[in-house]
Amino acid sequence: MKNILTFLLLIFFGLTKAQEDSQFIKTYTLYAEIKDGEFGEIYTTNVTFIFNYGPHNDVKMYNNNTGEDSLYTKVSPIRSGKRNDGTEYQYLTVLSDRGVEIELVLYDDNELRLYIGTGTYGFVFYEQ
Repeated sequence: MKNILTFLLLIFFGLTKAQEDSQFIKTYTLYAEIKDGEFGEIYTTNVTFIFNYGPHNDVKMYNNNTGEDSLYTKVSPIRSGKRNDGTEYQYLTVLSDRGVEIELVLYDDNELRLYIGTGTYGFVFYEQ
């Protein structure tokens, strides 16, 4: 009985870990610049983000307009929070392939924000 319980616990924790690390994809068709907390004009785009990319759960971005891609290397654990309106989000710190520190914030309503450096400048991506 003890062995069966141990086996079931191992399966449960293995499945939980696998779900945390499951790769998922978000494609965005709109974006705006963020400066000092203010959102600029909204523009069209076509970018795809792959989350939990590779063995270290990094983030890969494909610019479907230009064919270019960027790798964002995960340098912090994934943390979570909640906006004043109740929308939950997850965020982590990554390094761009150029060595720039970026905070990625993914909201439950699928909005994605990238804050560059000190967090006063960045971009917000939306699905149409």
